[in-house]
Amino acid sequence: MASPFNVRIQTIWATKANDHQIELKDTVPAVNVDLSSLTCKVVLGGKEIKAMLPIQDNRHQEAILTVVGVLTDFELPPIKKSDISALHVKFARQHVAIAGYDNTQFQCSIEMIQEIVYTLTTSMPEGQIIPWVPDPVTEVYGPSVAANCRYFTVGNDIREESRIEFGRFVDPSGVLGRYIKDDVTHCMDNSVAYLGFRKTSEWTNDNQTMFNAAQSVVAYRTHIKDNTPHYICKLVTRSLTLLDNSASKKAHAMQFNTTSKGATGSNLQTISPSSKRKKLEVEYSSDEDVEPVRG
Repeated sequence: MASPFNVRIQTIWATKANDHQIELKDTVPAVNVDLSSLTCKVVLGGKEIKAMLPIQDNRHQEAILTVVGVLTDFELPPIKKSDISALHVKFARQHVAIAGYDNTQFQCSIEMIQEIVYTLTTSMPEGQIIPWVPDPVTEVYGPSVAANCRYFTVGNDIREESRIEFGRFVDPSGVLGRYIKDDVTHCMDNSVAYLGFRKTSEWTNDNQTMFNAAQSVVAYRTHIKDNTPHYICKLVTRSLTLLDNSASKKAHAMQFNTTSKGATGSNLQTISPSSKRKKLEVEYSSDEDVEPVRG
Protein backbone atom coordinates (compact mmCIF):
# COMPACT_ATOMS: atom_id res chain seq x y z
CA MET A 1 0.00 0.00 0.00
CA ALA A 2 1.26 3.48 -0.83
CA SER A 3 2.31 5.75 2.00
CA PRO A 4 0.28 8.95 2.52
CA PHE A 5 3.05 10.90 0.79
CA ASN A 6 2.91 8.67 -2.27
CA VAL A 7 -0.84 9.03 -2.49
CA ARG A 8 -0.44 12.80 -2.31
CA ILE A 9 1.91 12.79 -5.29
CA GLN A 10 -0.43 10.57 -7.28
CA THR A 11 -3.29 12.99 -6.70
CA ILE A 12 -1.21 15.85 -8.07
CA TRP A 13 0.15 14.43 -11.29
CA ALA A 14 -2.25 11.67 -12.29
CA THR A 15 -5.20 14.08 -12.40
CA LYS A 16 -3.29 16.58 -14.54
CA ALA A 17 -2.15 13.83 -16.87
CA ASN A 18 -5.71 12.68 -17.48
CA ASP A 19 -6.84 16.25 -18.14
CA HIS A 20 -4.13 17.29 -20.59
CA GLN A 21 -2.40 14.27 -22.11
CA ILE A 22 -4.76 14.17 -25.07
CA GLU A 23 -3.61 17.62 -26.25
CA LEU A 24 -0.06 16.56 -27.10
CA LYS A 25 0.38 16.54 -30.87
CA ASP A 26 1.41 13.36 -32.71
CA THR A 27 1.95 11.41 -29.50
CA VAL A 28 0.15 8.48 -27.97
CA PRO A 29 -0.22 7.84 -24.23
CA ALA A 30 1.62 4.57 -23.70
CA VAL A 31 -1.41 3.09 -21.96
CA ASN A 32 -3.58 3.70 -25.05
CA VAL A 33 -1.42 2.20 -27.79
CA ASP A 34 -3.43 0.14 -30.28
CA LEU A 35 -1.16 -2.81 -30.97
CA SER A 36 -3.13 -3.69 -34.10
CA SER A 37 -2.01 -0.39 -35.69
CA LEU A 38 1.68 -0.92 -34.92
CA THR A 39 3.99 -1.46 -37.88
CA CYS A 40 7.71 -2.08 -38.20
CA LYS A 41 10.06 -0.29 -40.59
CA VAL A 42 13.72 -1.02 -41.28
CA VAL A 43 15.49 2.17 -42.36
CA LEU A 44 18.91 3.57 -43.20
CA GLY A 45 20.01 0.45 -45.01
CA GLY A 46 19.23 -1.77 -42.04
CA LYS A 47 20.93 0.40 -39.41
CA GLU A 48 17.70 0.99 -37.51
CA ILE A 49 14.33 -0.58 -36.88
CA LYS A 50 11.51 1.79 -36.05
CA ALA A 51 8.16 1.11 -34.42
CA MET A 52 5.63 3.08 -36.44
CA LEU A 53 2.16 4.33 -35.50
CA PRO A 54 -0.44 6.15 -37.64
CA ILE A 55 -0.93 9.91 -37.24
CA GLN A 56 -3.07 12.41 -39.12
CA ASP A 57 -3.85 12.11 -42.85
CA ASN A 58 -3.14 8.37 -42.89
CA ARG A 59 0.56 9.03 -42.38
CA HIS A 60 2.85 6.99 -40.14
CA GLN A 61 5.70 8.17 -37.95
CA GLU A 62 8.07 6.68 -35.42
CA ALA A 63 6.09 5.77 -32.31
CA ILE A 64 6.31 8.57 -29.74
CA LEU A 65 4.88 7.36 -26.45
CA THR A 66 3.82 9.59 -23.58
CA VAL A 67 4.64 8.43 -20.05
CA VAL A 68 3.62 10.56 -17.06
CA GLY A 69 5.38 10.37 -13.72
CA VAL A 70 7.45 12.13 -11.09
CA LEU A 71 10.99 13.21 -11.98
CA THR A 72 13.39 11.43 -9.62
CA ASP A 73 16.79 11.76 -11.28
CA PHE A 74 18.18 13.82 -14.13
CA GLU A 75 21.26 15.17 -15.88
CA LEU A 76 20.07 18.09 -17.98
CA PRO A 77 21.69 21.10 -19.65
CA PRO A 78 23.09 23.73 -19.52
CA ILE A 79 26.44 22.12 -20.22
CA LYS A 80 29.55 23.29 -18.40
CA LYS A 81 33.14 22.64 -19.42
CA SER A 82 33.65 20.19 -16.57
CA ASP A 83 30.70 18.09 -17.80
CA ILE A 84 32.33 17.03 -21.07
CA SER A 85 35.46 15.00 -21.74
CA ALA A 86 37.01 15.22 -25.20
CA LEU A 87 37.49 11.45 -25.13
CA HIS A 88 33.81 10.79 -24.57
CA VAL A 89 32.15 13.68 -26.37
CA LYS A 90 30.47 11.34 -28.87
CA PHE A 91 28.66 9.66 -25.99
CA ALA A 92 27.69 12.78 -24.04
CA ARG A 93 24.01 12.67 -23.25
CA GLN A 94 21.23 14.04 -21.12
CA HIS A 95 19.34 11.72 -18.82
CA VAL A 96 16.01 11.62 -17.01
CA ALA A 97 14.30 9.08 -14.77
CA ILE A 98 10.65 9.23 -13.77
CA ALA A 99 8.78 7.12 -11.24
CA GLY A 100 5.17 6.10 -10.90
CA TYR A 101 5.04 5.15 -7.22
CA ASP A 102 1.95 2.91 -6.99
CA ASN A 103 0.02 4.55 -9.81
CA THR A 104 -1.80 2.01 -11.97
CA GLN A 105 -1.57 4.13 -15.12
CA PHE A 106 2.22 4.26 -14.88
CA GLN A 107 2.41 0.50 -14.36
CA CYS A 108 0.21 -0.06 -17.40
CA SER A 109 2.45 2.24 -19.46
CA ILE A 110 5.48 0.08 -18.70
CA GLU A 111 3.58 -3.10 -19.51
CA MET A 112 2.42 -1.66 -22.83
CA ILE A 113 6.00 -0.72 -23.76
CA GLN A 114 6.95 -4.32 -23.07
CA GLU A 115 4.12 -5.45 -25.35
CA ILE A 116 5.43 -3.24 -28.14
CA VAL A 117 8.97 -4.54 -27.68
CA TYR A 118 7.72 -8.13 -27.74
CA THR A 119 5.78 -7.48 -30.94
CA LEU A 120 8.86 -6.01 -32.60
CA THR A 121 11.07 -8.82 -31.34
CA THR A 122 8.83 -11.56 -32.73
CA SER A 123 8.62 -9.79 -36.10
CA MET A 124 12.36 -10.12 -36.74
CA PRO A 125 14.63 -13.19 -36.87
CA GLU A 126 15.13 -14.79 -33.46
CA GLY A 127 17.87 -13.18 -31.40
CA GLN A 128 18.21 -10.13 -33.66
CA ILE A 129 16.57 -7.70 -31.21
CA ILE A 130 17.77 -7.39 -27.62
CA PRO A 131 14.65 -6.46 -25.61
CA TRP A 132 14.21 -3.45 -23.40
CA VAL A 133 14.17 -4.32 -19.68
CA PRO A 134 12.29 -2.08 -17.19
CA ASP A 135 14.19 -0.51 -14.32
CA PRO A 136 13.99 -2.43 -11.02
CA VAL A 137 11.10 -1.63 -8.70
CA THR A 138 12.24 0.11 -5.51
CA GLU A 139 10.52 0.54 -2.17
CA VAL A 140 10.68 4.34 -2.33
CA TYR A 141 9.65 5.00 -5.93
CA GLY A 142 7.94 1.84 -7.10
CA PRO A 143 8.28 1.24 -10.87
CA SER A 144 10.36 3.73 -12.85
CA VAL A 145 11.75 4.30 -16.34
CA ALA A 146 14.87 6.08 -17.52
CA ALA A 147 15.72 7.55 -20.91
CA ASN A 148 18.68 9.28 -22.53
CA CYS A 149 19.33 11.42 -25.57
CA ARG A 150 22.81 11.96 -26.95
CA TYR A 151 23.92 15.46 -27.86
CA PHE A 152 25.62 14.33 -31.07
CA THR A 153 24.98 12.14 -34.09
CA VAL A 154 28.09 10.37 -35.39
CA GLY A 155 28.53 9.25 -38.98
CA ASN A 156 29.93 10.06 -42.41
CA ASP A 157 26.57 10.37 -44.18
CA ILE A 158 24.80 13.06 -42.12
CA ARG A 159 22.64 15.25 -44.36
CA GLU A 160 23.21 18.98 -44.12
CA GLU A 161 19.50 19.76 -43.69
CA SER A 162 19.39 17.61 -40.55
CA ARG A 163 22.10 19.59 -38.76
CA ILE A 164 20.90 22.17 -36.25
CA GLU A 165 22.46 24.50 -33.71
CA PHE A 166 22.37 23.86 -29.98
CA GLY A 167 19.67 25.79 -28.14
CA ARG A 168 20.87 28.80 -26.17
CA PHE A 169 19.80 27.17 -22.88
CA VAL A 170 21.55 23.91 -23.75
CA ASP A 171 25.01 25.18 -24.67
CA PRO A 172 25.23 28.82 -23.53
CA SER A 173 29.04 28.81 -23.36
CA GLY A 174 29.67 26.94 -26.61
CA VAL A 175 31.17 23.92 -24.83
CA LEU A 176 29.41 21.41 -27.08
CA GLY A 177 29.64 23.50 -30.22
CA ARG A 178 33.42 23.36 -30.32
CA TYR A 179 33.32 19.58 -30.86
CA ILE A 180 31.18 19.72 -34.01
CA LYS A 181 32.87 18.55 -37.21
CA ASP A 182 31.92 16.75 -40.42
CA ASP A 183 31.25 13.39 -38.79
CA VAL A 184 30.11 14.63 -35.36
CA THR A 185 27.18 17.01 -35.29
CA HIS A 186 23.99 18.00 -33.48
CA CYS A 187 20.87 16.92 -35.39
CA MET A 188 17.12 17.19 -34.94
CA ASP A 189 17.08 13.69 -33.47
CA ASN A 190 19.45 14.88 -30.72
CA SER A 191 17.17 17.74 -29.69
CA VAL A 192 14.91 17.59 -26.63
CA ALA A 193 12.00 19.99 -26.20
CA TYR A 194 11.44 21.49 -22.76
CA LEU A 195 7.85 22.55 -22.19
CA GLY A 196 5.76 23.92 -19.36
CA PHE A 197 2.02 23.81 -18.77
CA ARG A 198 0.32 27.07 -17.93
CA LYS A 199 -3.07 27.68 -16.33
CA THR A 200 -4.33 28.96 -19.67
CA SER A 201 -4.18 25.35 -20.90
CA GLU A 202 -1.50 26.27 -23.41
CA TRP A 203 1.72 24.36 -23.95
CA THR A 204 4.61 26.80 -24.10
CA ASN A 205 8.31 26.51 -24.85
CA ASP A 206 10.48 26.74 -21.80
CA ASN A 207 14.00 25.88 -20.76
CA GLN A 208 15.37 22.91 -18.87
CA THR A 209 16.45 24.87 -15.79
CA MET A 210 12.90 24.76 -14.44
CA PHE A 211 13.05 21.00 -13.92
CA ASN A 212 13.87 19.79 -10.42
CA ALA A 213 13.76 16.38 -8.77
CA ALA A 214 10.30 15.12 -7.83
CA GLN A 215 8.43 17.43 -10.19
CA SER A 216 5.61 15.94 -12.22
CA VAL A 217 6.60 15.57 -15.85
CA VAL A 218 5.41 13.97 -19.02
CA ALA A 219 8.12 12.48 -21.20
CA TYR A 220 7.89 11.39 -24.80
CA ARG A 221 9.87 8.26 -25.48
CA THR A 222 10.64 6.21 -28.53
CA HIS A 223 12.52 3.02 -29.39
CA ILE A 224 15.71 2.94 -31.43
CA LYS A 225 18.56 0.64 -32.42
CA ASP A 226 22.10 1.06 -31.15
CA ASN A 227 25.21 0.79 -33.33
CA THR A 228 25.93 -2.87 -32.58
CA PRO A 229 25.60 -6.20 -34.45
CA HIS A 230 22.18 -6.61 -32.88
CA TYR A 231 19.26 -4.24 -32.50
CA ILE A 232 18.91 -2.93 -28.94
CA CYS A 233 15.61 -1.45 -27.80
CA LYS A 234 16.20 1.80 -25.94
CA LEU A 235 14.06 4.62 -24.62
CA VAL A 236 14.99 8.03 -25.98
CA THR A 237 13.78 11.32 -24.53
CA ARG A 238 12.04 13.50 -27.11
CA SER A 239 10.63 16.15 -24.76
CA LEU A 240 9.86 16.97 -21.15
CA THR A 241 6.75 18.85 -20.06
CA LEU A 242 6.38 20.24 -16.57
CA LEU A 243 2.86 19.59 -15.29
CA ASP A 244 3.23 20.50 -11.64
CA ASN A 245 6.04 21.19 -9.16
CA SER A 246 4.15 21.55 -5.89
CA ALA A 247 5.42 18.21 -4.58
CA SER A 248 9.12 19.04 -4.94
CA LYS A 249 9.87 20.12 -1.37
CA LYS A 250 8.02 17.17 0.16
CA ALA A 251 9.75 14.76 -2.20
CA HIS A 252 13.17 16.12 -1.33
CA ALA A 253 12.35 15.81 2.36
CA MET A 254 11.33 12.20 1.85
CA GLN A 255 14.57 11.45 -0.02
CA PHE A 256 16.68 12.80 2.83
CA ASN A 257 14.67 11.12 5.58
CA THR A 258 13.94 7.76 3.98
CA THR A 259 16.56 5.10 3.34
CA SER A 260 15.70 3.07 0.30
CA LYS A 261 16.19 -0.65 0.69
CA GLY A 262 17.22 -0.72 -2.94
CA ALA A 263 15.87 -2.62 -5.85
CA THR A 264 13.55 -5.50 -5.09
CA GLY A 265 13.33 -6.70 -8.66
CA SER A 266 10.59 -5.86 -11.11
CA ASN A 267 7.14 -7.19 -10.28
CA LEU A 268 6.12 -6.97 -13.93
CA GLN A 269 5.11 -10.28 -15.39
CA THR A 270 7.18 -11.71 -18.20
CA ILE A 271 5.55 -10.87 -21.49
CA SER A 272 4.06 -13.87 -23.22
CA PRO A 273 2.02 -14.15 -26.42
CA SER A 274 -1.48 -12.70 -26.21
CA SER A 275 -4.47 -12.72 -28.52
CA LYS A 276 -4.03 -8.96 -29.14
CA ARG A 277 -0.69 -9.41 -30.86
CA LYS A 278 -0.19 -9.82 -34.55
CA LYS A 279 2.73 -10.74 -36.76
CA LEU A 280 4.05 -7.45 -38.13
CA GLU A 281 4.81 -6.95 -41.76
CA VAL A 282 8.33 -5.56 -41.89
CA GLU A 283 8.85 -2.75 -44.38
CA TYR A 284 12.37 -2.06 -45.63
CA SER A 285 13.44 1.42 -46.71
CA SER A 286 16.94 2.72 -47.43
CA ASP A 287 15.94 6.32 -48.12
CA GLU A 288 13.99 7.15 -44.97
CA ASP A 289 13.97 10.90 -44.28
CA VAL A 290 15.41 10.55 -40.82
CA GLU A 291 18.90 10.53 -39.42
CA PRO A 292 20.14 7.78 -37.10
CA VAL A 293 19.76 8.46 -33.40
CA ARG A 294 22.38 7.28 -31.00
CA GLY A 295 20.51 7.46 -27.73
